Amino acid sequence: MLLLQDQEQAYLLDIASGCFLFWRALIVLRVWTCAIFKCVRQSGMKCLALGGVASGAIITLLIIAQAPGAAQMGVPTEADKKAKRNVIIIGLDSLRRDVLLSADLSAMPNLAALRDRSYVNSQVITPIARTFPAWVSILTGLGPAESGARTNHAPQKDVRRDLSIAWEFSNVGYRTIYATDETRFSHIGPEFGFDTVVGPQKGINDFLLGQFGDQPLVNLFIQVPFAELVLPALVGNRAFAHAYRPSVFVNRLERSIGPADGRPTFLAAHLCVAHWPFYVANTNTEVSSRNDLNAKYESMLGELDIQFENLLQMLRRRGYLNDKTLVVVLADHGEGVPGRQKQATIRWGGKPLDEFITVSSGHGTTLLDPSEWQVFTLISGHSIFGQVPVQENRSLASLEDIAPALRRLAGLPEGGGKQREGDANPAQVGARDHVRIETGWRPKGFNIDNPVGPAALRIAEQSYLITADGRIELKPKAYRDGLATKDLGVVNSDSAIVVIRNRDERFIAIRRHNQSYWSAYRTTDPKPEHISSTLLAAACSWSDLRESVKNWCD
Repeated sequence: MLLLQDQEQAYLLDIASGCFLFWRALIVLRVWTCAIFKCVRQSGMKCLALGGVASGAIITLLIIAQAPGAAQMGVPTEADKKAKRNVIIIGLDSLRRDVLLSADLSAMPNLAALRDRSYVNSQVITPIARTFPAWVSILTGLGPAESGARTNHAPQKDVRRDLSIAWEFSNVGYRTIYATDETRFSHIGPEFGFDTVVGPQKGINDFLLGQFGDQPLVNLFIQVPFAELVLPALVGNRAFAHAYRPSVFVNRLERSIGPADGRPTFLAAHLCVAHWPFYVANTNTEVSSRNDLNAKYESMLGELDIQFENLLQMLRRRGYLNDKTLVVVLADHGEGVPGRQKQATIRWGGKPLDEFITVSSGHGTTLLDPSEWQVFTLISGHSIFGQVPVQENRSLASLEDIAPALRRLAGLPEGGGKQREGDANPAQVGARDHVRIETGWRPKGFNIDNPVGPAALRIAEQSYLITADGRIELKPKAYRDGLATKDLGVVNSDSAIVVIRNRDERFIAIRRHNQSYWSAYRTTDPKPEHISSTLLAAACSWSDLRESVKNWCD
């Protein structure tokens, strides 16, 4: 399905109609202009020529007067600002930027078609490669340090849920919906301004049933319609991978939201098919049994593409997706996959180091693999400025820029449909000098996906609590202690500087985007000549990072 087919057909009809009216008016005006200029005394050919030129000039002036000029192109009218259009955000968990922007996207034909008909912001950075804090940045426009969401399972009382853009849509009459097939790590609910929340039941049941629910009868039962009423923690749950079918989640969403009821709708949906463990219930046995994580990851790209298309078809069928809908497709983070990622090489004094810092797969674990924090946005459909153009924007941006862009494109009160000064196009998400990045919470010896062994269980007991409503959160002390384990960095359009740990010592690593290696330096041995002054100034201005780079700053 191509999102813009209907608009293109209407556009062609408008052109054909315009041409017909133009020539019809030209014939009529020839007679009129001949009379005005009293050219009836001229020869027939002279009259015809003069009339044609004059009438053509008149029609041209009328067209220019009616159509927006170059200086006013894209300026919304008051009617545009008052009109409420549906706004849909679709997050594609773990979809790498280099995959989506690849010239060969044959494994994902539906996403390729949308990409080629969208405004592509191709240089977007996620401030943290973890789903919950990334989505908080998307919804609030704040970085992790400002939003209070600095990792998954952050204490909810510390998170600025009141600043979610969903509240702003709700306040102007929108129906607000959040849907996800993964709630084990990302706790986004009504507190963020959503009237309807669709997804597996949050909390401890997800963990417990996910560990013990792998039974043939259970796996069969959760495919039955309305099974979510009996097993709400398992149906449509990506974390319950052996029984997860992407179509079941789309069907559950369709039953939950029903047909569009005439109210404008703000829908945020997050799809996790491309997320680890890289298999679903109908995965080919040969692929699922391999140890090659890259092959498994690539097998999920096709599954994601099919689910994405099914979601769009459902939204169109139910009346949420039409020629006036604004659609934003994005990734919350990328994925470090052995075999696909470029192994980070560390150079010390210009020489490669074989053993320095292990670059693990996954996301949110290291800043040394840019594929974890490099993301994208695709914007298509219709905004208050008109049809979103097909174009690529390579300005540096952050997921923090999504909320301001939505305010502008949807005409929310704070955005007002005003184009920012210097923007080449209203669909340009951002134009930043730099973006701050950080890793997530990562205690040694603990894997929350497989919390086994005495040490892991002891860490879990010391670090997590179960809230009154059944959710899992980090204890305040564990959360504060975890902040000290983070690696921090700053990225601009040319380079990245990160502070990383090797055992108990911290180092500064610098990498230009066109290089395949990082150059490492001791924090106590300043080499500011190896980094741009503007990027170093950005690092020094971040209070959390300054302590580690103060010798370089001074």
